[in-house]
Amino acid sequence: PAVCNRMTELARLALLPGAQSALIADKLKLTDWPKQVPPLDGSVTAVYLQFNYLSRLPLQVLQLSQLQQLVLSGNQFTEIPDLSALPMLQELRLAHNNIAELSHLDTMPKLQILDLRSNKIQRWTSFPSCPLLERVSLANNKISRVDAPVAQQPRVQFLSVFGNMLGRQQLLALCAACPAVQELNVAFNSEPLEIGMSWLLVLGCGWLMGRSAGGCDKTLFSFVVLLSLENLVF
Repeated sequence: PAVCNRMTELARLALLPGAQSALIADKLKLTDWPKQVPPLDGSVTAVYLQFNYLSRLPLQVLQLSQLQQLVLSGNQFTEIPDLSALPMLQELRLAHNNIAELSHLDTMPKLQILDLRSNKIQRWTSFPSCPLLERVSLANNKISRVDAPVAQQPRVQFLSVFGNMLGRQQLLALCAACPAVQELNVAFNSEPLEIGMSWLLVLGCGWLMGRSAGGCDKTLFSFVVLLSLENLVF
């Protein structure tokens, strides 16, 4: 079949000497890994399987022990796969699926980027087992609850919970849990976020002092809070 031939060709390209160690198989209507495709080399570091019909991760991907980037957006996953077999994973993208809860995140200690936009997640569960996490997007979900206590995510610089159902106290708790945040999007949640300029200044200065103490130039300070007008009350 044409899809199988295309996958076989992609697998061969991924293994060519000097080629980038990545496999891109987007928009091929895949429901599983075609059996005729040869095994991938263990040195592959990136796999793109966007906009297919996958509901579970093919076993062939779990055999890529050096994988750093996994893009599965636009499929039919109902949960985050168990990726404990991928200890080097740094970037996971599962936007536009049907995922209902945050799970298996404790198996990804090197994760830096997590993209779970446009799913069906209803509850924020902290992920302290991801100490290197820097970018988190949970925009356009159905999050209305935040589990307490909210674990600190000391390295998160970008956080988006745009378009959820969070109240002001929950939003403030998430903000406080990310002291290094530089870009924050909390627009279009269920309650106005009553946040004073003094609070913004305190948060901004606290971030600046922390960066300065770490040896960063104060002139590099940039703190962006993206809020819709209806969510911002001075």
